[in-house]
Amino acid sequence: MKTVIFCVLLLLLYVGVNAQIALKKNRKISLYLKEFGLSLYAKKTPDTIRMKVGDSTSIKIYIKDRKGASSFFIYDARNRVIIRGQYSDALKLSRMITDSFSAFGDLLKSKIVWHFEPVCSGTWSFYRTGRLYKQKKYRKGVLIDSVTFQKIK
Repeated sequence: MKTVIFCVLLLLLYVGVNAQIALKKNRKISLYLKEFGLSLYAKKTPDTIRMKVGDSTSIKIYIKDRKGASSFFIYDARNRVIIRGQYSDALKLSRMITDSFSAFGDLLKSKIVWHFEPVCSGTWSFYRTGRLYKQKKYRKGVLIDSVTFQKIK
């Protein structure tokens, strides 16, 4: 029994050390925002990134530190804010396997990408036609309150 526990602890230590080595090799800061299915890469902190998301929306995110503490705004095609909110630091370093495919659908290579997955925090505000219609409050990634202010047609 002691050897099984020792082996499990040794394995966890190995994974943790490999994650830190991978993070040091890759100087870019990699964040994954699961609510939007979006991966971001920052070269430094603090940093501000603005990018297109879909055909008619864009995101502007102010990254405060390398574990993902940040605040963001999502804009519509008319450059009006439709969502604003915050993230707090990720709880751990995570990994994702990404695959590259040829034009014919053949797998070219698989790669492990280490990233931080920050958690929702604070108040997230949602707007329609420039008006606030909903707010969600998060604590450590858990939704604790949601309020809808008005129905917009």
